[in-house]
Amino acid sequence: MVSVLRFVDIAARSEGGAPDAELARVLGYEALAVEGLKRYECVGRVTLVPRHTFTLDTLSRVPRGNVLRVFRADSRARLKLTNRVVALAHAVEVGGELLGRLGRKDLRKLVNTIPHVIVRADEVYLRLTMAKSLEGLDRLLRAYEAGKIVLSIGSGNDYAARTGLKHGVVLAALLVTFGLSEAKALASVTSNPKELLRCAGYAVK
Repeated sequence: MVSVLRFVDIAARSEGGAPDAELARVLGYEALAVEGLKRYECVGRVTLVPRHTFTLDTLSRVPRGNVLRVFRADSRARLKLTNRVVALAHAVEVGGELLGRLGRKDLRKLVNTIPHVIVRADEVYLRLTMAKSLEGLDRLLRAYEAGKIVLSIGSGNDYAARTGLKHGVVLAALLVTFGLSEAKALASVTSNPKELLRCAGYAVK
């Protein structure tokens, strides 16, 4: 069953040069949303989609057009979903301190404005190794299980430098270890990120 699933990495990096699409395919991915990629590409059987992450400080530099626009919030103070942010963002990436502590009001902001949330596996692993709280992540997963938000998990893989490599099955399994149902976990690396890419103007089967 798992072997026929086609995964999407919604938080890919390629800091050392061009993304290695063949490596992505070997890791089970059919599409990558790559931070900083200049244009859409289809290499072999892997779709590469440009992703742009922005914060409150970089609102004026957000590109238009067919690019996946992700608002990054790593603290409660920076989770300000203004009208401008809501108009630009396809999703909110929740990281940093918010993975440790996410208040009910913070969650309500997401539910009522930008309910598609992205978390990155590399950040979750880092907090685990540092023995830091992941109560915020737990709250997100419970909201996702209850159908209040749509959640996608990205790897943080660097496909050029070949670092942090994780298969899509590993990402889903990580969420299952935190109590998420298997069906919801698999959706977070298959159908949910595909829905996001469609919102950005890219059709992924």
